[in-house]
Amino acid sequence: MRRRTTWEMRKLLGLLKTTPSIDLAALLVLDEGLNIGEVLACLQENHHDSIFVGILKVLDENNDLKEALLNDQSPASVQWNEFVCVCAELGETEIAEELQGFIISRDAINKAKDSLCSSENLD
Repeated sequence: MRRRTTWEMRKLLGLLKTTPSIDLAALLVLDEGLNIGEVLACLQENHHDSIFVGILKVLDENNDLKEALLNDQSPASVQWNEFVCVCAELGETEIAEELQGFIISRDAINKAKDSLCSSENLD
């Protein structure tokens, strides 16, 4: 699958803002290659909480959530901790735990990469 341009991603996220649905959100992540973090941020910003949780549940039920999270390359401005809070506030503790696990794993991987890069630069 080819990587979408910034313009194309903005247009697709704009469509999600105006026509929010779980199916569209899943399509954007699974078929169009958008980052799940950016899709979740779009849904959260536009107060589409039921769709926000719905996309996470659908991806989790179809065993696609972990892959979507691992492949995510959203900008640093995406607030993953806020996503965990939204899920917890809506009573979706399993999804909140899944996201929290992703955050912890991602942070550990980034620290390991930074450490390796630092030690390579010292040699």
